[in-house]
Amino acid sequence: MIKYKLSGRLSMLAKLADASQRLADIGTDHGYLPLHLLEKRNVEHCILCDINLGPLENAKRSFREADFSDQTEFRLGSGIEPLEFSEVDTVVIAGMGGGLIIDILSKDLHKSKSFEKLLLQPMTEQDVLRQWLLSQGFKINSDYYVHEGSKYYEIIEISNQEIGSTFQVYDYTDDLEFGYKITKGNRDEYIRFLLYRRHKYEIIMKQLEKSNSQGTKHDECMSKLNLIDSILRKVKEEDL
Repeated sequence: MIKYKLSGRLSMLAKLADASQRLADIGTDHGYLPLHLLEKRNVEHCILCDINLGPLENAKRSFREADFSDQTEFRLGSGIEPLEFSEVDTVVIAGMGGGLIIDILSKDLHKSKSFEKLLLQPMTEQDVLRQWLLSQGFKINSDYYVHEGSKYYEIIEISNQEIGSTFQVYDYTDDLEFGYKITKGNRDEYIRFLLYRRHKYEIIMKQLEKSNSQGTKHDECMSKLNLIDSILRKVKEEDL
């Protein structure tokens, strides 16, 4: 069997997808996430989808020596188009830009809302994606944060599942760059994410001050830094 190791973000997705009956992996690439879930018997059936034949063939090679032929399907197509209405209970869309995820879900909103859980891992425009999801009536159950090396990845879980106590970021700001809801188990990672974002904005501030720039960008950056500090204080005080 092919040897592989799940990255931190895929491991978090696997944890969130645990106990799914039927799962679809959109843009599956090598298919490591569904392969892991089937090996661990955490899901019963997986549909692997990709718009390009190459990645789909890579996924098939990953499964070549695995005895999951009755539990897997490989479908060529764009986004969720290869899926039927309510065909799976969990859909994973990971490793794409937030704008592309919006495009995928908006092509058939009725179908997109027929799945019990969406696990979205946008690489960019996370705030834009959150704003769109809320405007379209999707329920953001929680945001999850995971780091790999010097990078942070954000996972947005859409579902009606109860998850217990959360830190509701929207109580303190409508700036969706910093998330929507945070679970107790992910609070420490969220704090590290905020510190990471603060460091990024501090670097920008230094560059602006070095160039004697005191305009709109400087004011926006200062506002972001003040907001991060405010959220940090609140989340550390929260009794989750």
